Amino acid sequence: MPAPDLRTLALGAGRQSTALFILGCEGVVLPKIDAAIFADTQWEPKHVMTHLANLQQFGEEHGVTVHLASKGSLPRDVLDRQVFATLPAWTKPKPWELVPAEYGPCPACATTPIVYELADGQLWYDAAETCADCEGTRLVPVRWEKRLRRKGRPGRIKRQCTAKYKIEVLDQQVRILLGAEAWDEPCRYCDTTGKRVAPWDPDAGVGACSICRGTGSRRRVGPAPKDVFSEHWVGFSLDEELDRVTTAGFPRYEQPRFPLCELRWTVDDCNKFLAERGWSAEKSACKGCPFHEDDIWIDMKQRDPDEFAEVVAYDAAFREAPGLDVQRFLHESREPLDVAVGKAEKAASARGVQDWLWGTKPRKQPRGCSPYGCRSGEAA
Repeated sequence: MPAPDLRTLALGAGRQSTALFILGCEGVVLPKIDAAIFADTQWEPKHVMTHLANLQQFGEEHGVTVHLASKGSLPRDVLDRQVFATLPAWTKPKPWELVPAEYGPCPACATTPIVYELADGQLWYDAAETCADCEGTRLVPVRWEKRLRRKGRPGRIKRQCTAKYKIEVLDQQVRILLGAEAWDEPCRYCDTTGKRVAPWDPDAGVGACSICRGTGSRRRVGPAPKDVFSEHWVGFSLDEELDRVTTAGFPRYEQPRFPLCELRWTVDDCNKFLAERGWSAEKSACKGCPFHEDDIWIDMKQRDPDEFAEVVAYDAAFREAPGLDVQRFLHESREPLDVAVGKAEKAASARGVQDWLWGTKPRKQPRGCSPYGCRSGEAA
């Protein structure tokens, strides 16, 4: 391979990418990188952003810039009716709902209004009623109805956040660093006002334009210049992500490289390296990632109750979506987040927190989460 024009790192601020960033800044064991890119979904935990700020300072000391690139707020866009943005949420069919009881005339004399009562789905008669006018006892027919629901089983929504809010953002920033033209153009969907205008769906309500996110302009990035490419580092370790190591799917201007696999480093090797250098790092993922396991949720609740309360409120607002006949949940149990985590916390207390939190609990999903290794198990 010819020498790359640039060396870039997809920085997730987790354990593997932090170790790789330090190696790339020092340029001793591995070649020195030119830049690192952090794809900000604007839904990162506080401790991740604090750690990222420390990495930026370390990079400046070694002449490596950490670029923060973002497509916008992922949680806001998911709730916006006008934006195609989804989370790999856990779903279950909506429950059957009965329409409230209606008022109608007495079937005997057709004069006095009485209440048609619900009868647990029974169509014929509910109970005997006495009309004040005719003083007769008649059986009152029941008025009821069920909303139609599609038959289905619990499932999961296909993820779109990784491709749109991470990989696309990383690729765009790499093109800019390689010399691609970048410019702002007026947003024609809101007449540059930044506010929604017709023909938006009236149910979407007033607010910022869903295309330009209220700025009145749209950022555009052209193609990368020809015959230039970046050696793009991805922090897959030997134990967690080896099955995902592939050169497929990368654009022509990115040549992927997996230095941790070349060094045959595992997550434990990364942790040991960071400890020797006086660093520590935790798993990096969005606050409300549906692939969090119970230990992550419990840790969030105990570490930062305000942050957990924020995600619980989002989970409730996230439940219904236009066009979907299923309910969405952030927790795999398909229960409200505070309820599910409360149950998990009791279970953790009963069996010993140390065995539960970061301990020996068997895992259904790998812990790692990165733009090129989302835990959904699907190819990015």
